[in-house]
Amino acid sequence: MIFKENIIRRRKYLRDYKNIIWQIFGFQVLAAGSIPPENGFRYAFEKGADFICVGMFDWQGVQDINIAIDILNSDLSRKREWYA
Repeated sequence: MIFKENIIRRRKYLRDYKNIIWQIFGFQVLAAGSIPPENGFRYAFEKGADFICVGMFDWQGVQDINIAIDILNSDLSRKREWYA
């Protein structure tokens, strides 16, 4: 039952986020390492995040930053305006 309620809340959030006129931060977009950066970053930015907060090891920094830059320079199917 809790799982179903979480899905309903998520759908309501994703429907209403387009009307928010301040910055949105994507937090823990890689689900503690279970989602690859290419997928997590793209999903967060396409769903409306203006910033992402990502935990990483020191040896992952350059690679993850390059992935984020490539995604931001690509053709994002974003419905919400940027507020950052």
